[in-house]
This record gives sequence, C-alpha cells and structure tokens, in this order.
Amino acid sequence: MNHGFGTNSEFVELVKLGPKALPFLLQALDDKTPTKLVINNGVSFFGDMRFEHELAGNRANTNEQEILNWPFERESLRPDHRETLTNYTVTIGDACFVAIGQIVGRPYQAVRYQPTAMIVINTPTHDDLLAKQVRAIWQSMNSAQHLLDSLLLDYAGGKNSDRRGFGDGAAMRLLYYFPQQTTNLIVQRLRSLGESKSDETSDFIRSLTFCQEPSIRDELRRIFESTTNVDMLCATVPAMDGSRRRSARLRLERFLDQVPKQEEGYYDDGNKLLLALGKNFGEDAKPAFQRYLKEATVQRVITMTEVLERTQGIWSVELLAPYLSDTRKVGRWTYPSFPKEGEKQRQVRVCDAAASTIAFNFRRLPFELKGDHKDLDAQIAVMRQKISAGDFK
Repeated sequence: MNHGFGTNSEFVELVKLGPKALPFLLQALDDKTPTKLVINNGVSFFGDMRFEHELAGNRANTNEQEILNWPFERESLRPDHRETLTNYTVTIGDACFVAIGQIVGRPYQAVRYQPTAMIVINTPTHDDLLAKQVRAIWQSMNSAQHLLDSLLLDYAGGKNSDRRGFGDGAAMRLLYYFPQQTTNLIVQRLRSLGESKSDETSDFIRSLTFCQEPSIRDELRRIFESTTNVDMLCATVPAMDGSRRRSARLRLERFLDQVPKQEEGYYDDGNKLLLALGKNFGEDAKPAFQRYLKEATVQRVITMTEVLERTQGIWSVELLAPYLSDTRKVGRWTYPSFPKEGEKQRQVRVCDAAASTIAFNFRRLPFELKGDHKDLDAQIAVMRQKISAGDFK
C-alpha cells in the first residue's frame, strides 16, 4: 500500500557517510527519543502488532554468527514485549538500527509487514539484547576496515539463514564506499559474464549502474552493446548516458518491435523492455509504447496496464482510454462481486484492467472492481465522460 511516506534526506545523508557514521549510529542505538512516525495497528477484528527479536547475518562470517547465536530468552524481555500493540512510535534508536543495516548490507527492519495483517517491531530501544548484538558485530577501532572486510566476505558468496545472497548488495556498497580498493575486482567479474539468463546476473549488473568509475561504465556499456539477453540489456541501460542515449533507445526499441504479438505472460520481454524505455527515456519512449499497442492482443494490453502502474503513469489515459470499451476476457483473472468469503467470482475484462490502471494513476478517475459487470460499466461510463471533458488532471 502507498501510505504517502517520502524519503528522509537526512537519513540518506547518514547512509552515504557509511563507515564514518557507524560509530555514532551504534552509540545512539538505545536512544528512546520519539520520531514523528507513529505505526498504528489499523486492523481491529484480526491481525496483530508485536515486538520480535530478528537479526540476520552472513552464515560465512563466523564472528557475526557467534554473536547472533548468543542465548536468547524470550521470557527475559520487557513485559510489554509480549503484548499485542495498538500503536508504536518509532524512536531515534530504531532509525539508527535501520541506517546501520543500510550501510552494512543487512536487513535490519525496525518495522515490517508480515502476511497476513501483522506488523512486526524490532527495536533496540526496547530489546537490550538486540542493541548489544548489533554493537558487538559492528563496533571496531577501525570502522572502515571492519566494514570493508565484511563486505568482501559477503561479496565472496555469503548467504543469510534463508539462503538469500548478500553479493549484489555487497558489490554496490564496495563500489560506493571503497571504489579505489575494489573497482578492479568488480571489473574482472563483469568481464567474465557471458550470456547468462540468470536473474541473479541481471540483479548484480543492476546494482552497479549508479557507479561513475570509468572502467565500470565501460564494461556496462560493452555488455549493453553486445548482449542479446533482454534481462542484461535492460539492466545495463542506465550506463548508456550522454551521446549514447539515442542509440541505446533505438536498440531497445528494435528488441521491443521483435517481441511476438502474443507472449506467454504479462511480465515477459515486452514488459521488461517497456519498463526500461519508460524509466530511462521519458517522452522519447512514447512512440514505442504506441506501436506496441497497435492491433494489440489481450496480453499486450494487460502488459501495458502493468507497465503504466510502474512508469509513465501520466500516459495511461491517452494509451488506455481506447480500451475502456473492450470487453474481451483476461484469461483466468477474476474478482469477487463483493468482498465476502465465498462470493461468486466474475471474470475481469480488458476494459476493467484499463480502468483500474487509469484510476491508479489519476485519483479524480476512481474505479473499483466491485459488483457485477453492469456496475463496472457504470463506473467506466463516468470515467469516460470525465476524460472527454478533460476533468481528471
């Protein structure tokens, strides 16, 4: 859900400081000063909000694992740690906990959602052991060297307890905090990449595109210009800047024009290429979006609805309004007539999907998948009237 929260610029600046900020963040872990962020348990009839003790680390880092394995007695926590919460005010210590995780590449989450309808709070200002463990792991007389050693171990292939790798995040942080020491190491890795279709390879490439080191940029551009793999092509687009932008856009468009009229799913190559074009080339990409919808199959229209909820949503009225009268069925997509358990399911039509995306991007054009098709048609009729009158911006 979009709750309207923005990014805090001061928090970002602390993370940018990296090892320079670590000693001060660790010192403030138990600072109980409240912030303005209040988390409410908005589900009254079911769901839960509670404190937990969650701390992940690299299984290959023996020092970290030894600290993470310190005996933990749930009964030793403060009494309110066992209670169901109705609200929680995030503290300065919690913000420091999250910032430390951002710097060192660990999923330190002071507040997180747990399906279904649960909110989990991990707070060093309530959980003394949590604060002690984080300090024991990351305090050092030489914060920069300690962080560099940890990131190199992560980059070498370390995984956390649920087997997710730390390598991509480590590569990004190594280049950001320690470019002089690690650029050549990562250049060699880029040169070794073949035509891999692995999502992991694309994620690795994507994690490096922020870097302005000339040798890194050169390797990313080489991959973009030589690869025939759509995932790798899209991952390296941000490196094609300056005078290379036009040729990069044209190459993406050629790939998009060659996508089959009917792909197997809504998140295949067409989706990836449209996203890359929309996110990197703005208005210049619109003609390619328009060509993609020429004599569009159901799959292409639905792919476009998915894309326009992630990039260039401002185009959704122009591109999708023509499909507000399209009653073709969308595969096996269904919705309940009314949100009740066991309610009859009705099939989603192209016009419903188009209206949903338009409503997602334009608040003055509301639409809800509720009722039978006649009810949806009535909502769409109002939407079309407002669009015709220009009453939606």
